[in-house]
Amino acid sequence: MSFGENDERAIPYKIDELGRTWANSTYSSEVRAYEEKLKARFRVPLGDEEEITKAISQRYRKSLIEGFTYLIAGLAIFAAIVWSIGWIVRGFLGIPRGMDRRPD
Repeated sequence: MSFGENDERAIPYKIDELGRTWANSTYSSEVRAYEEKLKARFRVPLGDEEEITKAISQRYRKSLIEGFTYLIAGLAIFAAIVWSIGWIVRGFLGIPRGMDRRPD
């Protein structure tokens, strides 16, 4: 949030009895203590736990499929480049297909 006369960016961590909001920089000890208190209080509602697990599973499956797609595409491109270079080199050296050297 923006605070003060200079619209300085800060994180609110406390509201006092008069309704004033206290804020400080991201890495200050007060903000870190506030974050730790929030982490300790946070609980996932039981009804949402199954939905969260399902969403994580779907995202993992999607990432896995996407990764395999990129892998297959990369291997196909690599194989095409290797085959092309081999075809060109064999053509210039006069090596028939399926042989390792030029016949005598």
